[in-house]
Amino acid sequence: MSEAFQKRTITVNGEEVTMDVRVDLFVGDLSGDMDKVAAQMGFWGNVWAAAIQERDDADAHYRAWRARTTGEILKADPKLAEWKVKSKIEAHPNFLKYKHATAIAEGNVIQCKATFESLDKKSNQLQSKGAMSRSELDATGMTTPEKPRRRRKTKKRRDIPDSKHAPKEGDPRVSAMRGMFGKD
Repeated sequence: MSEAFQKRTITVNGEEVTMDVRVDLFVGDLSGDMDKVAAQMGFWGNVWAAAIQERDDADAHYRAWRARTTGEILKADPKLAEWKVKSKIEAHPNFLKYKHATAIAEGNVIQCKATFESLDKKSNQLQSKGAMSRSELDATGMTTPEKPRRRRKTKKRRDIPDSKHAPKEGDPRVSAMRGMFGKD
């Protein structure tokens, strides 16, 4: 893959914006990526909107220039055929400048839209991977329920010692403990 297409910097409304496909679209840490993907989508949505505005503005400037230039050409020669007027406009040095600016603006719109849609797909992948991860944890019983379940109370019998080293009934340590806590 070419480096030029993995990391791309565009300028929208005078601001440089960089998209690094290997970093921004890579699904890595599930929790960290989930925390930031909505913000990334919001950011690129804003850049996309600005790019559309800039594209429309570039097109409006081109159309206004073309209309003025057409008027100037026809003022000089009112009987000129339409195809000759068009040819003179396209031969004008400013024609390529306006067309180039419009092409860059359109490319920025496409880049922003593709980035936004890629982040949308990333959010879908994160959602899917999160569901799979929860499902795996659920299968092993290692989940944290939304509402904790009530613990069942188990009655502990006092006459059964906890271990083989616990004091037996009649041992003076047992009666001393019971005496201290008033359970004799």
